[in-house]
Amino acid sequence: MLVLAFHLKADTMPIFTKEEWTKGMKILGVDSAEKLKAKMPTLVERLKNPQQFKEFYRYIFMFAKDSEQKCMPLETACAMIQTVMKGRPHEKRFVEFLEVKKPVKVINKDQWYNFLDFSDSIAEDMSNYDGASSAWPVLLDEYVEWRNEESS
Repeated sequence: MLVLAFHLKADTMPIFTKEEWTKGMKILGVDSAEKLKAKMPTLVERLKNPQQFKEFYRYIFMFAKDSEQKCMPLETACAMIQTVMKGRPHEKRFVEFLEVKKPVKVINKDQWYNFLDFSDSIAEDMSNYDGASSAWPVLLDEYVEWRNEESS
């Protein structure tokens, strides 16, 4: 559903306006439920492209947060990370950190965007993490500290 919302450029979860649906279906070249069902594997496959996935991931922040807010509630952020980052580095441990330590009540856009970059560039075992020369949001530095404390 999130992949479809991304391609329809829907503004609000879990609502598709008639305009979003109509415009999106036209862009996708789809005019029936059968054609949409047939098109979905292609839409999902596109997300294997790192740039397309990054656009999708960034879209999710705007889509999943309350339209009146600048941040995403922690519960929503954890659910979205588990859904869109499933199987990617740090997905499970970062959500565990957020749920156990509760270092924040909300996730802001900078934290959300940077988590993908962190996940893509920092090894699961943190062996290439360099806190002295990196400029990650404090939340990610706290996550690294938590992981290091657990390892000791």
